[in-house]
Amino acid sequence: MSTAPGPVMRVVAEQRKRCLASILSAAETAPWWGKLSRPEQIAYRQKVIDSLGVFYDLCRDVIKVSEDDLRNAYAVELIEKVYAQQAEMLRAMNP
Repeated sequence: MSTAPGPVMRVVAEQRKRCLASILSAAETAPWWGKLSRPEQIAYRQKVIDSLGVFYDLCRDVIKVSEDDLRNAYAVELIEKVYAQQAEMLRAMNP
């Protein structure tokens, strides 16, 4: 059994990198970025990285489960929570 990631996992990993770069680039060029202290900037970056990490882990888990498992109410609840966190993060970035 191969431990190399499949094509879908590679796409998800690449999209995670692009998403992270896009969000941080937008934040760092926004007018409010310069008003943050260095520790606040570091904390913001870490929050974005952590949030995307949670979403990325969920994506990887969803890819691994079968269609029947995805229909499980718990899996749907987790997906809804991740989308809620993502929406909250986007609202915070675009006041």
